[in-house]
Amino acid sequence: MAISETRLMRGTPAAQAGILSWLMQRVTGAFLVVFLLAHLWVVHAMTSGSYEAGEIASRLQGGWWFRALDIGLLVLGLYHAINGVLRVAVEVGRIKEGTYWLLLSVAWGLGLVMLYYGVMVFNALLG
Repeated sequence: MAISETRLMRGTPAAQAGILSWLMQRVTGAFLVVFLLAHLWVVHAMTSGSYEAGEIASRLQGGWWFRALDIGLLVLGLYHAINGVLRVAVEVGRIKEGTYWLLLSVAWGLGLVMLYYGVMVFNALLG
């Protein structure tokens, strides 16, 4: 049997995960807007010069909150994207309940790998 939004009332673990997934999609979307606006403000409004790589890297090394902002944006973006793809697959109804948990595990694993490499690249760029 495929997981669908109509099964949310049945209280299965997959349905409960679906409710949490729906809620987190909205929460991360709202936080993404805030983080993106903060990122644009830091990168564009606070700059008084060119957009050369060396100058941008030196600006980013100016404080811990630059890193926190960009890593937060990365975490929220990854979660929002992976959760969105998984929700679309579930809503189409082509995912069986056993396959859902496998797909969810693969998505989390892939997300953690991408997060690791994203943080490593970010740290390598900042030296």
